[in-house]
Amino acid sequence: MARSARSALMTPAGRDAGDGEELSVAMTPAGQSPLVNTLRPRTDPGATLAAGPAPTATPLPRARALVLPAETRVRETAEAFSRRSRETRGTTEADAMVEKGLEWLARSQQADGRWTLGKYDPAGAGGAVRLQSDSAATGLALLSFLGAGYDHFDGRHRDAVRRGLEWLLSVQKADGDLYLPADPVSNSCARMYSHGIATTALCEAVGMTGDPLLRPAAEKAVGFIVASQQPGRGGWRYQPRADSDLSVSGWMLVALRAGVLAGLTVPAETFAGVETLLDTSASPGKEGHYLYNASSPGQRPSDLSAACMTALGTLMRLHTGTPHGNEPLRKAAAELAAITPSYGGRDVRARDAYLWYYSSQVLVQTGGAEWDRWYRQLCRLLESKQITTGGDAGSWDPLGPIPDRWGAYGGRLYVTALHLLALEVPYRHLPTYGVTDEGGVAE
Repeated sequence: MARSARSALMTPAGRDAGDGEELSVAMTPAGQSPLVNTLRPRTDPGATLAAGPAPTATPLPRARALVLPAETRVRETAEAFSRRSRETRGTTEADAMVEKGLEWLARSQQADGRWTLGKYDPAGAGGAVRLQSDSAATGLALLSFLGAGYDHFDGRHRDAVRRGLEWLLSVQKADGDLYLPADPVSNSCARMYSHGIATTALCEAVGMTGDPLLRPAAEKAVGFIVASQQPGRGGWRYQPRADSDLSVSGWMLVALRAGVLAGLTVPAETFAGVETLLDTSASPGKEGHYLYNASSPGQRPSDLSAACMTALGTLMRLHTGTPHGNEPLRKAAAELAAITPSYGGRDVRARDAYLWYYSSQVLVQTGGAEWDRWYRQLCRLLESKQITTGGDAGSWDPLGPIPDRWGAYGGRLYVTALHLLALEVPYRHLPTYGVTDEGGVAE
């Protein structure tokens, strides 16, 4: 989108905090309902999509709510998720922070089981966060509980997880799409992010419990990702089949990997497309670095954005089979480890929950002293900043004197959930070699 057109969609406050970057969004075309899907359900989930425009838009009904009873259920945990067991994983220095954060999430759940982004940030633009997505908020909250070993079968957060999963099932469309439409700007750029996050939550819940009641919804959600892949560039962006960028594609790849590790099927050509995207997104002349959008290399020019894309591209390489000992990968990991978590200052802002979320997943895989130092600093920083009193106790302020880079867009829940997921990563992360990390962890 040209800069002049993009600027017309943004308020003066719509710029990113501190780095001059903007969201590149397109408003929903006049007369087009956000409740209309752009994809029909596929009759053959393994079929290869041909290049070209998406099929004719077709209104699709919502699925009826499904109750997920916990009594007398028998757990069947997939091997890749076994490290999350609270009985066997041991303790970490972040456990107290995680438990406080989960208590805040439990208190913040809505009566119908969903979570929302907009309620928790009274100081945002216009009194609310700038993007809305109950699907993304619910997915992020569920991932935080699941990552700490809490699911809908048992444990003290069983009911919160169960109600959140039931809400996602209640809004899933017949083609598998999990996005609940919001305002036009959010619909134009949050839909595919939201679906990827919510799909990951469904797949992880299946992986942790083997729940046969959840599996069909997870399969449909994975099928929607497969059908939405842009056939030429191999990735995903804001709308199905329309374009590719590394940021949306990263969420989609993690969702697909979670599905595979939970026992679901993903066509091999889908992963081959991701490798094509990574090859074309490699930054020219900067080994181990990646571009946010290869077709528009000037987007996201800041140092923090470049670091985010390095972390994301490296994690995607790991999930597509690149060995931990690969030299460009190790070089990228060393650069990420050197960016120790910090809020920075008013003039040089370094606070970025999104960067820490992806860096943690790379560095825990490559391991060693660099990971240990980086994680200790993350724990120290977040412990000093976690709110300890009042209704927001357990959460992190998305704004404050030094706002998070995306705090005004996603708000308190977004920032808190990403912090929890980064703190949980020693036992939460998905293995990148087979169904375990055996043979893949660097010495």
